Amino acid sequence: REYERFAAKLRWSRREAVLALGSRDLRALAPAGVRVRVEPARESDLAELTANSAEQHREDLREDREAADESAFRQRHAQDLRDGRWWVVRERGRIVFQVHVGAATPRAVQLGGVFVPADSRGRGIAKTGVRAICAKLLDRHELVTLYCDENNTVALRVYEQVGFRFEFFNRS
Repeated sequence: REYERFAAKLRWSRREAVLALGSRDLRALAPAGVRVRVEPARESDLAELTANSAEQHREDLREDREAADESAFRQRHAQDLRDGRWWVVRERGRIVFQVHVGAATPRAVQLGGVFVPADSRGRGIAKTGVRAICAKLLDRHELVTLYCDENNTVALRVYEQVGFRFEFFNRS
């Protein structure tokens, strides 16, 4: 209501589950034979990572942020890559999983931009990739958190299988 005094009325676009995971919550549920190595993205990954991220925004957020300002979109991803915020899993040199490691405090760190390209889905890569990055992050933080659209049931199921627990709903 305070905001509306200065601008147009707010329009709530979606409700997101806020999820958290501690080291005791982490489950080892990798499908048989599926092993992944999650590692920081490299400069040579920028074009593929940015294209994947643009697709993730279109699918998950129903927004085309890349089209709105392609240069800024690429620059932000390049800076985050240089800052070590993008992590990937590769198969035969191609990214099959990527995740952005965002805001962090000594206690908690937040994930975002979790993405598996369409032709790599259905093989457990998301679950093992999320689990692998969480295991790394839980060495330095008490909690890993993330937001997930309440309608993205596939992602919610992945996070639940890894061990994330629901905390509350956020409106955006």
